Amino acid sequence: MVRHLGNLTQLRTLRITRVRGMHSVELCSSISKMSRLVSLDIVASDEGEALQLEALKPPSYLYEKLDLRGQLEGGALPHWFSSLSGLRHLGLSWSRLREDPLPCLHALPNLAVLGMYMAYDGQELCFNAGGFPKLKFLMLGGSNQLDSISMEEGALPSLSELCLLRCGGVKLLPQGVEHLTSLQVLFLMEMPLEFIERMRGGNGNTEERQKVQHIPLIKHVFKRGDRWTSETLS
Repeated sequence: MVRHLGNLTQLRTLRITRVRGMHSVELCSSISKMSRLVSLDIVASDEGEALQLEALKPPSYLYEKLDLRGQLEGGALPHWFSSLSGLRHLGLSWSRLREDPLPCLHALPNLAVLGMYMAYDGQELCFNAGGFPKLKFLMLGGSNQLDSISMEEGALPSLSELCLLRCGGVKLLPQGVEHLTSLQVLFLMEMPLEFIERMRGGNGNTEERQKVQHIPLIKHVFKRGDRWTSETLS
């Protein structure tokens, strides 16, 4: 089936699930023949399955949406990522990258949505000045290794929504969040109690609150017993 997908040369949207590593070569060959592809979604058979996508030759000027769910072989983004100049939506899940992906993604001029869940196994992420000029939505989650997030002044100038989900090692707000003047929503889900207490201004800690006083809506979602509940911290 994977081999014959290459006959669908006019296909514009493709979502394929339960992909095994052994399918990678044939899958890359088939997708590379789809010169009109706009949206591509590849889901591995499980979060431990490695996708070998280096051989993919995407039509960079046509891709608008790309979602990859599965480990990426070699612990790094495929070399062709930096050529996706038309990409507007990118989702990376289960990638388990050992190499910081931001220097590669930083240069994508039209990226508006970026979601990274269990995507990076490093300890630090730094968004550099001038990077991600059109990004409006950013989600980071599913990592216990990550303990430091920072934004240089001039980074993410268009960001309107930031979501932090299950980042067990993050105890402080991202450094430089006060520079994100376009930010309208800060969404927090199952974040460490220490992080949330700082956001609430507990124990006389007002420094964190001052950093986010410009954000109209800060929402915290968490489990209480077996039920989900939420609170507004803004």
